[in-house]
Amino acid sequence: MLDAPREILDRLESGVIVIGSDKRIDYCNDSALKILDISQCEKDRLCYEFIMNGGVPCTACIQGEAAGHSRIIEIKSRDSDRFIEIIQTKLESGKILAQLRDVTAYKILQDELDRSLITEAESGLIKRNYIYDNLQREMSRARRFGRNVGLIMLKISDLAQPGVNTAPKIVARILRGIGEILGNDLRAYDLAFRYDKDIFAVILPGENLDGAMCVANRLYAKIKNLGIQRARIGVAIMGSATSPEMVIEAATRALYVAEHSDDPIATI
Repeated sequence: MLDAPREILDRLESGVIVIGSDKRIDYCNDSALKILDISQCEKDRLCYEFIMNGGVPCTACIQGEAAGHSRIIEIKSRDSDRFIEIIQTKLESGKILAQLRDVTAYKILQDELDRSLITEAESGLIKRNYIYDNLQREMSRARRFGRNVGLIMLKISDLAQPGVNTAPKIVARILRGIGEILGNDLRAYDLAFRYDKDIFAVILPGENLDGAMCVANRLYAKIKNLGIQRARIGVAIMGSATSPEMVIEAATRALYVAEHSDDPIATI
């Protein structure tokens, strides 16, 4: 095992697991069992699975290629998801020392901080300058798997035209309502942006034109329920476009068509 007395290792708050050169668990303290939420009788099966497969490949560990290697893995359970940091080190004896720490609270805080940097306060949607990189990534993924990407451009004229609906409280209510609709009524991997003062954009990974139009119609119905007087939507897909700018331009032109026609939703 290790040179430190077992009674000291057993009292450590951080999890300690030692994996022998035969890939079996030599030692696992109570903190490690608690962090991984497993029982003593499960440790031989689950500790190896979490440490070796959840961290780095076991062959790399045994060959000493991952000394001091750190990973954060996600453990999904029925009640909640937790994040565990694992630091792996190869000992002189050839054994692998894995130190575990529950970093769930830190990870949640970090995610909240990251999100606060990329979202704008009024609607809670992602800021405009992040749309290009995200659209480029989804386009690359779509080409790799032979799929498509949809893009919706939504304009709320109430937010730009002078009148009673531009009162601060009404504007705040509209923005909050749109943010909730675009944040809650879409799939988990769809991305919604505040593109301009009165324009919003939604990236729809994997959607063809028919699918994107269905989403647009559903969003339009929900947005009208907010009491908005005029909303228009332009829909485009990646198709043969080679850059995010081309897709955004197509959706913008479709939005222009919708603004100058009786049909609130248009595509080109």
